[in-house]
Order: sequence, then C-alpha cells, then structure tokens
Amino acid sequence: MERGEEIDFILDSGLAVTRGTDGSFLIDEGGIHRISSDRFIADWQSSDSQRQALSRSGDHNASGKVREAMAGMAKGLERDPQLESLLRNRTQELGLSSQSGQSLSQDLQRHLGRSLGRGLGL
Repeated sequence: MERGEEIDFILDSGLAVTRGTDGSFLIDEGGIHRISSDRFIADWQSSDSQRQALSRSGDHNASGKVREAMAGMAKGLERDPQLESLLRNRTQELGLSSQSGQSLSQDLQRHLGRSLGRGLGL
C-alpha cells in the first residue's frame, strides 16, 4: 500500500484492503498496524485526559475505572508485538518521558501506577 492511499475497508481479521490501480483488491497487513498505532495513541491520549480531569474534580472512582481501561489497553500490547514495536518509537505521544528497557506494555502500566499515586496526593 502506498502512502496516501485510502483504505477501502478493513476485514474482520484486521487486514486493510485497498483497490489497486488495475481495479484488483490489495490486502496489506502492515497498513492496519499503522492505523492501529494512530488509533491507539488517540485513544490513550483521550483516556488519559479524561482520567486526569476526573481525578482533578475528585471523582476518584470514575478516574480509577478509566485507569483500569487504560491498563487493559497497555496489557493488550503484549498480544500484538508488531503494534508495540511501532508504538515504541512514539513514547512521548503516550506521555512517557523515559523508557525502562522493558516492554512498552510494562512501561505504560508503571506510568499509570505513578499517575495514580500523584492523583491521590500520595
């Protein structure tokens, strides 16, 4: 798939499908990971903003639920090493200032743990 090509649809299996110049369909597994990394970052940033706002407003129960959902997102990276690899180069967009050398999944979970402590004034 060339840069700038529009994806016609995504199969349930997660493969991106585009129409070639000759009208044939092209299946590109790598394209979906690029889309997935963009979507993961957008979802992570949105959830993190929501979590922080809830924490600042004192709604620690709701903030904790968002944090749990984010922890699930981070753990999900363990099942998709290709996506985790793509995201490894975009850690600043995920709010990580440093990396431990462990998996990105573990770094994100550790970040959430530290954020939880700051949000509760610990």
